[in-house]
Amino acid sequence: MEIKCSIFKSLRHHEMYLYIKEGECFDNLPQELIRRFGQSEHVMNLLLNEQRQLARENVLDVMETIEKHGFYLQIPPTLSDCVARTIERIELAETTLNKSED
Repeated sequence: MEIKCSIFKSLRHHEMYLYIKEGECFDNLPQELIRRFGQSEHVMNLLLNEQRQLARENVLDVMETIEKHGFYLQIPPTLSDCVARTIERIELAETTLNKSED
């Protein structure tokens, strides 16, 4: 399965993105979603498929949600997620440094 989608970022909420099928208009989306998302800016068009890697989301979950609901809302990561990723990066860097010193 493949989905051509358009990705928009919220100008109201930092790191919030809305994925919709390419060519769809916002009029078909729930009005409450549009109201809370606020003004948006088109970021890119993207072809989603099973091989596509996304930075923070599982592509299969994104595709399934777009098919089922007509959109996918990517919300900002929580602070704890950011801290956890930072710790993982530090641990990876330390492991790499330790291996290079051996």
